[in-house]
Amino acid sequence: MSLSRFLATAILRSARPPTLVSCRNITRHKRSFSVTPRLAAIPSNLTAFQAAFQKTTIFRKLANHPEAISALQDLAKALDEAGVDLAGGKQPSTLQMMKLAAKSEFRATIKRVSEEMKKAGVDFGSKEVMDEIMGLKKDIDNK
Repeated sequence: MSLSRFLATAILRSARPPTLVSCRNITRHKRSFSVTPRLAAIPSNLTAFQAAFQKTTIFRKLANHPEAISALQDLAKALDEAGVDLAGGKQPSTLQMMKLAAKSEFRATIKRVSEEMKKAGVDFGSKEVMDEIMGLKKDIDNK
């Protein structure tokens, strides 16, 4: 019986077309069809944000202090170089924040931003400034 079983499996194996190992995995890892809108097709709240931000007292204070604006630009550049996506609206992960905090250059940039903001009269610890920022966020979200 074992001889007949051996012959049967040999015949069946020869009747099947050989499959390559790499071909088996192709069907498993195929990408599904997906449509992603272009970035230009997505409406941006940037102009609405700019219009609303220009009405705040924070904007008026920063407009008179170009050093503070320069410090904020340096911070945005440092975040971009570290791989933090500011435009996406997604918050950085805890690991990314810890890696940033470990860099002395980044800490110096944050310190400079803090000092320039204090010179400009913007204190992010004050309730008034935080209420203004939160109100600005609510205005943008409602539009």
